[in-house]
Formats: sequence, C-alpha cells, structure tokens
Amino acid sequence: MYLIRIVSFLVFCTFALGCGSSSAWNSDPLTSGQGFSLKGTCDHRTNSNASDRQCREWRGDFFRSADLAVSCAAIDGGAYIQDPCPSENLIGTCVLDEGKATETRFLYYDNDWNINSAEIHCADKDLASRGLGSTTSIWRQPID
Repeated sequence: MYLIRIVSFLVFCTFALGCGSSSAWNSDPLTSGQGFSLKGTCDHRTNSNASDRQCREWRGDFFRSADLAVSCAAIDGGAYIQDPCPSENLIGTCVLDEGKATETRFLYYDNDWNINSAEIHCADKDLASRGLGSTTSIWRQPID
C-alpha cells in the first residue's frame, strides 16, 4: 500500500509540474537560457559499457530535491559535477521528457558514437512511442 502511495504521488507530481507550454523555447533550446535550469550533471563517458558512455544533465524541477550525486555514483564511471556537460566533440543530444519536470538530456560524443548510432540509441529511450510508458525522447544535433 505504501508503494502505491509513493508511485501515485510521483505520477501526480510529474503531471502537476510537467504541464506548461514549450513555446518559450527559442530556435536552439539546448543552448539558450530558456527552459529548465541545470540541477546537476553526471559525466559517465568512461563507463565500461560503450552503450552507456554519455554525459547526462538533469534539468527538470523534479530533480531539484533529488540526491543527484548519489544517483551519479551508482552509474559505472559516473562523475557528478555542477557544470554543464562539455561541448567539445559533441555530436548530438537526446532530450527526454522535454519541457516536463523530469527533463533529462543525454549528450553523445564522437569518440564513442557516430550520429546514426546515437540517434537510434536516443529513439530506444522513447517509451511512449512504443506504448511502454510516458517517457518521450527527441534527438537534436548541435547548431553550428
């Protein structure tokens, strides 16, 4: 019963905080000052599993009170930092739940990924399109 209450509360919070308009985004939401502010970063580009080598930015308000350093430490090769992920050698970003309280960004780099494989990996994170959940993903390449 306790677990059901927690899950119900988290679902309610996700919907209550996740509503709103994404019209505030400019043409490059990944580099603009608009949108959600950075809550924390987990750089796990040294992960022993090549398919987990990205840098993750937690941006949604849901993560404001989470212990992100503990979450990052649980990821193989994870290093928690307060700064944004590096932009050097960046080939693209997978944005999960864009504009919602659970917005998370996974940044992909050319030393471990090519654009095609990173885009496919991002699409695999889109559970909503497969009817497996509510998580959505959007692939974005850097704007030159």
